[in-house]
Amino acid sequence: MLSWPRADSHRAADAAQPAVAAGAIDRSDVHADTEGHKFGCDDMNVDGTCHCGKVTYQAEINPSHVVICHCTDCQTFSSAPYRVSVVNVRPEDFRLNGAPKIYIKTGGSGRKIQVAFCGDCGSALYSTSAETPGPLNLRIGAIKQRRELVPKAQGLCGSAMSWAMNIDGIRKLPDPARS
Repeated sequence: MLSWPRADSHRAADAAQPAVAAGAIDRSDVHADTEGHKFGCDDMNVDGTCHCGKVTYQAEINPSHVVICHCTDCQTFSSAPYRVSVVNVRPEDFRLNGAPKIYIKTGGSGRKIQVAFCGDCGSALYSTSAETPGPLNLRIGAIKQRRELVPKAQGLCGSAMSWAMNIDGIRKLPDPARS
């Protein structure tokens, strides 16, 4: 189940692997996306990597489960006005290579959440429940196929920066020349 976390307290921890269990998750518990699809309808294989390449993963995702979160935690973690994630990825559809660093935070719901990132380059990778095995939320910036993943919903818009809701009018600068 998707939750939009807000931090109240934090502690850091190292982990060699995410605390996700291989085992069936009842797909009927997965929220339908904005078009009414559930897992299995339009699944897509993706490859993820941190910036330095020490942590990689492969996953099967539903591209209809791409969401924008405007909560203040996502703004802080991403150093950006919002964060984009593929939510509700089943643990058995996720294969991790390498050992991310795990940061445990407490969400606004009071539940503990694992936030995984590369301990060397700092790239955000995913989050999941720290208390019970369950779905992962993959950070879109680590996914190689990110250009194909268009957000279908956005949440916690009350925390959004007003200008982040429509950037069409902001001047676009040209890309720098490559040498």
